[in-house]
Amino acid sequence: MSKNDTLLCTFDTGAGKTWLFKNYYDKFRSLIDSTYERTSVSLGRAGMINTYEGYMIGLDVMIGGPRQTLDSEVLLPRNLNSDQKYYDGNLGQDYFGSFDEMIINFDHMFVKFRNM
Repeated sequence: MSKNDTLLCTFDTGAGKTWLFKNYYDKFRSLIDSTYERTSVSLGRAGMINTYEGYMIGLDVMIGGPRQTLDSEVLLPRNLNSDQKYYDGNLGQDYFGSFDEMIINFDHMFVKFRNM
């Protein structure tokens, strides 16, 4: 939970919110447990809304552009599927939508976010 961490996240432009997985929790377990309270969190997946035990945390994110603070992000201390074990989280529209423009350059393999 340092401003210098590198996280491996998936991009989900169809997800309304960013959420963090077990890998993230494992990296920062003692800090998360001492700073945040476990609570019931709801996530919409595959057309359904499910409730899980987790945390609501704040997160500063910077990807090829200015740093963005995301409030009330869901952190689940367990994975919901086997693919999540490879990642720290899933970035959603709360991040993407905070910029005027998202550039995905497949030729030079980069992503850049910017405000006009």
